[in-house]
Amino acid sequence: AMVVLTTCSGAGNPQLKGHNFPLLLVDEATQVREEVLLCGLGRGVKRLVMIGDPKQLGPIISLREITWLGEQERESLEQAMLDSPFKRLHKLGKFCFLDTQYRMHPAIAQFPSNTFYQGKLKTLLKKGDCVRRGQEVATIKALEKLDMLVVTKENQNIKWKLDEVSLEPPNFPWPDLTRPLAFIEVSGFEKRCLFFSTSLGLMKTDVTVLSLYSGQVHSLRQAQLGVEVATIDSFQGR
Repeated sequence: AMVVLTTCSGAGNPQLKGHNFPLLLVDEATQVREEVLLCGLGRGVKRLVMIGDPKQLGPIISLREITWLGEQERESLEQAMLDSPFKRLHKLGKFCFLDTQYRMHPAIAQFPSNTFYQGKLKTLLKKGDCVRRGQEVATIKALEKLDMLVVTKENQNIKWKLDEVSLEPPNFPWPDLTRPLAFIEVSGFEKRCLFFSTSLGLMKTDVTVLSLYSGQVHSLRQAQLGVEVATIDSFQGR
């Protein structure tokens, strides 16, 4: 089967004339406006899969350059265009919630899970992770079925239910809600690492500096550090 990777608007490129695609897969679909989605849907699509998060950024719309529209008309049209296809399908309940995240430490993931996802967001557990059940702490030896763990505690293998445990870093007493800041004493010493290090195999092309702010990115680029500098949004998915 032929697979074509393109932006949503790029799907309307004349180079694809005469090509039809039965399946259209759209990533970051919450940001896709309806008229842009039509570029792909017009390619004979029979099945549409949209991947996105309604709790994150929606479409970015600005009609200020359309000067012949009155202010009230412009605001009304912008609001209507914000009602994206993804948003409407989500309201109808026609979605599958992917409930497992792989990026964050569970202590960090707990906030978005409770605040935005009704506590339904889970963190992937794997062999070797340290888990807690009440006052007991053990190490995961294996995942058995979908709801059971085999853990090692005091040199014994026992079974714990998955919904009874929480993941925590071993011997690291933080985060703690009673202490907003923690200083952890560590052994060893700091050593400055040069970017051009053949022993570590690390080059400047392997390093990226990320910032939340475009102004800060601009200043860092002017400093000519020799590494890639980008905002977090622009680097997403890399």
